[in-house]
Amino acid sequence: MDAMSWALQKAVRSLFLNEIERAPMSSRFMMPLFNSYDGKVDPVEHISHYIHMMSLHAHNDALMCKTFPSSLGSTALRWFNGL
Repeated sequence: MDAMSWALQKAVRSLFLNEIERAPMSSRFMMPLFNSYDGKVDPVEHISHYIHMMSLHAHNDALMCKTFPSSLGSTALRWFNGL
């Protein structure tokens, strides 16, 4: 497998359990505008901000997991995808 194929396969795989991945998302869900975490601010502050912005959905673990990567900037997202 060449490097490009490997990178594409890695990019499309999910880091989440099947239970989370298959959980339905409401068609009425509107993604909040997050401050992107760039690694230069306090990560605890970023998580706090994320939880606050998603407070109406805090009971929905699958939604919280699925939307979290959207709050990450490019460097943090690259780290997250490497987990």
